[in-house]
Amino acid sequence: MIAWAAGFGEWGVARAPPRRSTVQPPTSSPDDIPQAGVTAHRYVLAWSAAGNRFGNTHGIDVALLFGTEESWSDAAMLAGASWDEIEQAGSAVRAL
Repeated sequence: MIAWAAGFGEWGVARAPPRRSTVQPPTSSPDDIPQAGVTAHRYVLAWSAAGNRFGNTHGIDVALLFGTEESWSDAAMLAGASWDEIEQAGSAVRAL
């Protein structure tokens, strides 16, 4: 899995081998991924719920990509946003 966060200039590769998780420095650039024969999308997600104390937090992209209003109704990272706002922000990511 390759992850980028808005406001950070570095990127990293997270690998999860059986029975442990580690974060290791990248061994290639994100631009090398399509050359490996896979489809990749790179994006910076700068959206956050207005006034939310968490801002653009890790995992917010999952809420924008997957799930339903019911499944995310108690998520603190989305507090302050209507489901319509969440859907609108998520539609841009899902359109990739």
